Amino acid sequence: MVEMRNNPSSEAKRRLQRQGGQAAFLVVVFLLAAGLALASLMSVEALADARAATAFVRAKQSYVFAEGGIEDALYRLAVGKNMPETVTASADAIRATTTVSTIAGGNAITTVATQPAAQRSVRAARVRTGDTQFAYASQIGDEGVTLFSNARVNGDAYSNGNISGFSGSRINGNAFAVGVISSPAPLVSGTKQERASPVPLPTIDSAHWQAQANINNDPIDGSVAYFGSQTLGPRRINGNLLLSGGAELTVTGPLYIAGDLTLDTNAKLKASSDFGSEGVLVIAEGLITLESNAKLLPTGATPSGYLIVVSMKTGEAIAANALANADGVLYAPNGVLVLSANSSATA
Repeated sequence: MVEMRNNPSSEAKRRLQRQGGQAAFLVVVFLLAAGLALASLMSVEALADARAATAFVRAKQSYVFAEGGIEDALYRLAVGKNMPETVTASADAIRATTTVSTIAGGNAITTVATQPAAQRSVRAARVRTGDTQFAYASQIGDEGVTLFSNARVNGDAYSNGNISGFSGSRINGNAFAVGVISSPAPLVSGTKQERASPVPLPTIDSAHWQAQANINNDPIDGSVAYFGSQTLGPRRINGNLLLSGGAELTVTGPLYIAGDLTLDTNAKLKASSDFGSEGVLVIAEGLITLESNAKLLPTGATPSGYLIVVSMKTGEAIAANALANADGVLYAPNGVLVLSANSSATA
């Protein structure tokens, strides 16, 4: 009989092969589990991103819808259309409720727009310029007015002091002075009257306008600069306000500036069309400067609604530099207003 025995080396090889196969199987299982975990994590992140994107779009839609409610209310009030205390509008899943209440000198407007997982609220105020009346295009106190070369006033000018002008300056209207009017400049297209009786300057209730500008209790703390096309108002700024070169800021409510107001070269400060033929006030405690080609723009209604830009500063309060065009009201009740060469003002 022949006894057959396994080759020890072959058995060891088979055992190693079995162990290697098990190890490979475990590696595959581990990699598969890791891949599934990674895919699951990526799916969770993708789902979170999708939800965030959806929430952002809904929030933006709600905000735009709320702004639309504000614009509609402002338009109705400006043109005298019927404006109930509460108006509700809806489109698809968005619902907006606009509420109008009466405040001192005008109206407070709030629109709340909601849709699933997104709510936005926008507030605005529409106020009248009170009892302040400007009867003349240019009304000057005791220190008088000096018009530099080619400067002009489009309308009547009244000075409780003197009226002086350099070459090419012009008043397109009547000129009245408690003192004297220089000659031959400024050229006066209408009547010239010297030794006229003093006329008190219009009054500005600074405290009232501070309150109106801060009606939403959301002041800007510190100085601020605007670029491009922006809107602002009502708002209180606890610092300076700068419109950079070429910027255009549309005023949608009273502004109160604790510091200086500067319109850089080619900058524009514009009254919102929502004011129609009414004015809106911008008041600064510091110096107001209109650099070269800077502009104040009215509403464009007939008759126009103007910006009333007021500096409460003493000394030099308002400076309209070369080619500045203030198609609005410039007012310095406590200080001096300077119109440089080729600058102009409507009032």
